[in-house]
Amino acid sequence: MYEFRSDDELFHARIDDGAIEALHGPAQHPDATITISQEAFLRLTGQSLTLAEAIENGAASVSGDGEALRRLRGLFRLPPPHARTAVQTSF
Repeated sequence: MYEFRSDDELFHARIDDGAIEALHGPAQHPDATITISQEAFLRLTGQSLTLAEAIENGAASVSGDGEALRRLRGLFRLPPPHARTAVQTSF
């Protein structure tokens, strides 16, 4: 279980057999806690920033189980932007 502290938001995520459940509020006994700016969190989920880079540049700090933090890398990703196609209509 991961706890995220992002600016004024506090939420946690539980991963079970590939399913992710995210809930507002603190986690009871999180495996890892990530404190990160909202901007860095969006960049992290959009994959334009790694957690290591966010920690290095001061936008994030972490505590907890190192293995859980390593697994985090592939767990949280925003879906790719939806491709829009032009629709032809006749009037």
